[in-house]
Amino acid sequence: MVSIGGLDVAYGAQMQLVRTNVLCVKADTADFTAADAKTLHNLSVQRFHPTLKPDYTFCFTGSVSAGSEPSTAFASALTDDVEGGLLKAISKTPIAGGNGHGTWTSATDNEYRGMSIESILQVAAINIKDAATSTAEELFTTTEDGTYTNSVLDADFAGGSTLMADVMADAMNTYSVSGEARHLPNPWLDLSTALSQITYAGSVTDTEVDTLTDASEAATTAGSTLTELKAVLDEGAALISVMALCKNW
Repeated sequence: MVSIGGLDVAYGAQMQLVRTNVLCVKADTADFTAADAKTLHNLSVQRFHPTLKPDYTFCFTGSVSAGSEPSTAFASALTDDVEGGLLKAISKTPIAGGNGHGTWTSATDNEYRGMSIESILQVAAINIKDAATSTAEELFTTTEDGTYTNSVLDADFAGGSTLMADVMADAMNTYSVSGEARHLPNPWLDLSTALSQITYAGSVTDTEVDTLTDASEAATTAGSTLTELKAVLDEGAALISVMALCKNW
């Protein structure tokens, strides 16, 4: 249970603290198979520390701009918003615990049942590297002259306030029907702004991913180790983590 200013935020309560982790993998070209990406996602869930286990994995190619959807790395496009943990669009990331496997994509329907974002409390990101060299960044650390240092996200990104502003704009613009705001939840995180601030020194190829073995689907082996997984992700993957106060809807 968590208490915020006297507000009890326990499991089953109307208000809850929700962490959403997204593994963002930069590919060299759009040739990822869904099966290989699913292996990558499953292994990350199995091998990462509990606080780092990804709810979703997003595979993309090329550069990323704030407020725009990057190209996905799949040879064949995903059909649903989320397929087995694979995320179709970084700008439509469902809050974890919400519409995880649904196909709700329209603000004019009433299909969504889950979590609605009330406030973004924190956003963080790490660059994943081989061995024990992943970058544990102190976001927004400043020097005496006020400049930003040692950041994954640069000084132009204002953290949770930027993401919350995106949620607010989405609620004002997307959920307005026939001249009045619909009483629908804010279930989406637009993480394109955060992703655009992350610098990737390398990329991950489909051939590299194909060398991994998913422990949950391997009948005769224990699956790839964390060391083997990080060797594939080295310099070509980042993990974005968002803590939000959400309301059951």
